Amino acid sequence: MAPQIIGTRQFGPTASVAATKTQVGATLQGPPTWVTIRRIRVGSVQPTNAESYNGVIHVEVADIAGPFIYSHGNGVGGASNSFAMQAEVIDCKIPVPPSAQISVYVEDVDAGADVTVSLEYEMGGSSDAKIRSYGGISTGGATAADTEESMGYQVITKSGFIREFRFGVGNVVDGTSTTGILRPLVPGWGHDLKFAVGHGPGGATLGGPAHADVIKDLAIPVTANQMIYVYITMADITRTPTYSFQVE
Repeated sequence: MAPQIIGTRQFGPTASVAATKTQVGATLQGPPTWVTIRRIRVGSVQPTNAESYNGVIHVEVADIAGPFIYSHGNGVGGASNSFAMQAEVIDCKIPVPPSAQISVYVEDVDAGADVTVSLEYEMGGSSDAKIRSYGGISTGGATAADTEESMGYQVITKSGFIREFRFGVGNVVDGTSTTGILRPLVPGWGHDLKFAVGHGPGGATLGGPAHADVIKDLAIPVTANQMIYVYITMADITRTPTYSFQVE
């Protein structure tokens, strides 16, 4: 069933700091009844040539166990040659207790400007978060060409199924590729998991923004305390990638 949105909370605009978890706006109080955040809308600006648009958004709700971390953005910024596009929409399911405190943070690969986030909610919810989202900035840093590299691992806090992956990266070299292969490794899972990501060339001065790659409709079982490893192979060198995955 499609979300039945009845209200929002809005955060920012706030400048992001490179590779630093930065609060967007102020902590806000939720409505006086149980609600569930169903969509996150993210607007951001990267006004600098040869710097990346991608990062992760953290949503934190008092008394609700997460995590709720989502990769956002793709592509590169531009001081004079970039272009505008619509805000990025991220589907989620985050319960909010009555009058709970809600905070939003951004952690971008490169410093950006005017990060603005809105959370759209519907009526109802419970203290058990049905869908959690894990992720972060790659611990491997900038990628080499045609080389599989680790982006890190995440420890699952509640058993379920991986339903979605998100991925973002910026390529700041003119005439090179933004394509790659995302490979999650789920120990004990007997099927290959390799997903094509990216599209088009990079750009030092003529690039532009895009939304994160989204890989949906997955059904990969995971268990509490299991470590999930994530690897990336990019066709050409890139800035540091970001990733996230949702478990239901």
